[in-house]
Amino acid sequence: MGVEISGLDDFEKMLADAEKRQRGAVNTFLKMEAEELLGAARDKTPVDTGALRESWARSRPFRGNIRVGNTADYAAHVEYGHRIVRMVGGKKEYTGQVRPGVHMLKNAYGERQESFRENAQEILKEMFQ
Repeated sequence: MGVEISGLDDFEKMLADAEKRQRGAVNTFLKMEAEELLGAARDKTPVDTGALRESWARSRPFRGNIRVGNTADYAAHVEYGHRIVRMVGGKKEYTGQVRPGVHMLKNAYGERQESFRENAQEILKEMFQ
């Protein structure tokens, strides 16, 4: 009694083709999604001089990862909030007030999650057709 399995060669070829397509597809997908996230974060960024809004950037895709962030040295203070201080006699003094965070990146990320999933599913479907 024996078992005969057929179609493994075709399956192996399909996986090899998907792997070739996947390399470029993942990087393209990551860049596209990062740009969408950057745009959403920019739209949510408060403007005084425009420097904070213009400081959004992304890294290059590497091993299935990409970084999105802001290069302005005060970006974290705007994102997460901060205590308000004033200078008194050459020293910083806490005023007892807190400026709440704007959550530009957090809110943009939250809005983009569903479309990210949908776009990722479309890429996977295309890879295995």
